[in-house]
Amino acid sequence: MAASSTAIAVPPAGLKEDIAGLYDESSGVWERICGDHLHHGFYEPGDAASVPDVRRAQIRTIDEALVFAAVPAASSTSAIN
Repeated sequence: MAASSTAIAVPPAGLKEDIAGLYDESSGVWERICGDHLHHGFYEPGDAASVPDVRRAQIRTIDEALVFAAVPAASSTSAIN
């Protein structure tokens, strides 16, 4: 059986801790800008955020930001492909 070409990369050691530190340092600023209900992802109005949808919403945030910034489309259809 052939190996899958969609292997999941292992994050570098300490990445989660670095992200948590950045979040802790910056969340006060974002709460002042966005209010109490800060969600890291692009959700359609009326859609409830759920744990399985968080990754998809985060990817969509990147994709929507690229469209908004008029970044030319590359050979992939998503920011993480």
